[in-house]
Amino acid sequence: MTVTVEKPPIEVDWFIPGNESLAPRTVQVGDRMVFNWEQFHNVHIHPSGNCSEQGAIPVGFSTGASYVFTEDDIGTMVFACDVAMHCELGGQIMTVTVLAPTESPTMLPSASPTGLPTGLPTFQPTLSPTSFPTFTPTLSPTESPTTSPTSSPTKNPSTTPTFMPTQSTEMPTLNPTAAEATVGPTSGGSSWNGPATTGLMLVTNVANLLFIVATAMAIVGMH
Repeated sequence: MTVTVEKPPIEVDWFIPGNESLAPRTVQVGDRMVFNWEQFHNVHIHPSGNCSEQGAIPVGFSTGASYVFTEDDIGTMVFACDVAMHCELGGQIMTVTVLAPTESPTMLPSASPTGLPTGLPTFQPTLSPTSFPTFTPTLSPTESPTTSPTSSPTKNPSTTPTFMPTQSTEMPTLNPTAAEATVGPTSGGSSWNGPATTGLMLVTNVANLLFIVATAMAIVGMH
């Protein structure tokens, strides 16, 4: 369904200009002209082309009178006011040139929906990514672990034990005193020295000598 959009009307201030006629106008077929005034006037078409009222065609007798131009009006038309001497003395007359339409009338858009779109959307997905992710892991740690202890244990004792025997400051007595040489009962007022006493003293002396020699060897061996 199509609708012809009506053009806005052509407004004309319809008044008595004085010694000169109203300014001419140019319109096209289909235009509508509206005559507006405040005092007592009317509007007529004068086929004579001047103020002669012979064959005059009335358009309107009150303000707001209008006229729509058709193809029969193509050419020149004259509009005038026939009240008293408004046309002859007041110059209330106007010439209008009517032209054939040069363009087709503007149509309103169709109410029916548009069918298929002009172009179909693209549904093809992107098959390959723009870049590949990196899958290489990090092979070496940022810091190496400590494999050696911070300090070595002490293998040797701080001090060496002393193995030297204590040296005696006094030398053993090799010979018994006279009192020790006397062995025997004192009863009866007599004393005696027998072979047993002499042997015991000899064994004691030998033992002391051996102890002295062993001690001296031990001292020499340590040095």
